[in-house]
Amino acid sequence: MAIQSSDELIRVVDEWFRNFCPPNLVKDGPQGTKNAELILGRCFKKHGIVSISGMTESANELAPEGKLALIPEPPAPRVKTSDEIAAEKNAKMHADYMKTIAPQESFDEKVARDKQKRLVEERAKAQSTAKGDIELAISGYECYRENGFGVDYATTDAMRRELRTVKFGNDMVRTLAVVRQIIQELPDHPKMGDVTRVAERLNARLK
Repeated sequence: MAIQSSDELIRVVDEWFRNFCPPNLVKDGPQGTKNAELILGRCFKKHGIVSISGMTESANELAPEGKLALIPEPPAPRVKTSDEIAAEKNAKMHADYMKTIAPQESFDEKVARDKQKRLVEERAKAQSTAKGDIELAISGYECYRENGFGVDYATTDAMRRELRTVKFGNDMVRTLAVVRQIIQELPDHPKMGDVTRVAERLNARLK
């Protein structure tokens, strides 16, 4: 009987599992371990040595005997019957026919729908633009020291924070107009609360 070293045995087994074993053979987990033991046992019993051809032979013998764990093949796709194919065609024909007899949109209705869509898009764009313009208007606001020498940064920051609290609901266009009007009416040397006081005067005018 030929003598096979453990290193040679490991090399042969590794190469067979990587390159020559059946693609549907389970190789991992407890089932994979059992498959390897069965194949190696059958190969060694028949040939007294483990070889690639011997392992292939053993696997081919064990598989029909139902002793190996194999990956099940996916079920074959179901073939439609002629009646099912005919029913699908009839259903499509019926759907196409119903589309042809469905009430068609008139020219005036289409014009009105397109106009409404355009108005919605224009309003959305205007709101988005106004949102950015509000921040530009507030960021550009500055107030100066009472002695006239330079920007009063502390008061400017405080007024900007107050201006950012001004909201006209979710209407950014109206909010932009209000913010600009408040900035115009703020005193030269504003104090905390002046933004709210100006906003209240504006509201009183609108009533």
